[in-house]
Amino acid sequence: MIPLTAEQSERLGELFAQYNEVLVPYARRKLMTWRGLSLSQASSLAEDIAQETWVKVARTGAADVLLPGLTRDAILPMLYVRLQSRIIAHFQLARSTEAPVDWEDPLTRKTLCPLVPEQCAMAELPAYVRQMLAKLPDSEREALTLALDGLPNEPIGEHLGCALSSAYRLVASAVLMLKMANPSLAGPAVDAQSLPPWQREALDRMDEVRRTVLLRLDDDVRSVLLLLAQGVTCTQAAERTGLPVGQVKVVSRCLSHLRGLTASDLEQAA
Repeated sequence: MIPLTAEQSERLGELFAQYNEVLVPYARRKLMTWRGLSLSQASSLAEDIAQETWVKVARTGAADVLLPGLTRDAILPMLYVRLQSRIIAHFQLARSTEAPVDWEDPLTRKTLCPLVPEQCAMAELPAYVRQMLAKLPDSEREALTLALDGLPNEPIGEHLGCALSSAYRLVASAVLMLKMANPSLAGPAVDAQSLPPWQREALDRMDEVRRTVLLRLDDDVRSVLLLLAQGVTCTQAAERTGLPVGQVKVVSRCLSHLRGLTASDLEQAA
């Protein structure tokens, strides 16, 4: 247990007053979708789960959550991640349904290993990693949280109420979004002059931020994003690149994320 300072204790009380009424319905919703509980069952348990979350924050010190001046958009994702972990811990998932992250997978090894030296729950990740994950869409963040907690795709799909293939896409697109928003996690930038003429022309129509990101991505990913940005459908992009439609759909989930990136985002990531 990490003792709180007087300032942290006061801050914790302020956060509880502001956000507990948000955490309880969030917990209720997750209990219904993840665990299949009825409304009455989820309602009776949600308060306990929220309380467990606050206790965890108090016991671990959680200096990131307790920092003064954080906005609602910064605080809520961190609290949501902790609450999700408490739900998993509360039900003590059977070891037979758990599996380690596949660290032999090149995409996982290249992107996640620099962030996560060991397998661990999201609540225990370094603050800078949680800040990166907080910027992901809810579905991708939840899927990646569960993957890092050791769940394979099938249980992730069950928790999120989606198919096995959808769970895979959510995890894969979350990893790709991390690479897009944090160029240091991707490979070195390629020389634009080495690219096919159609890619160079498409990149010339992009602003500096988008060009910087795209030049650091794998060729297949860059090709798909450039085609989708031109209004090509996933099926058409798959035909033109020779990639499976499922892989193209993973990349397609990241198009809006690419469009939303700013120079400030890349500077902070650097």
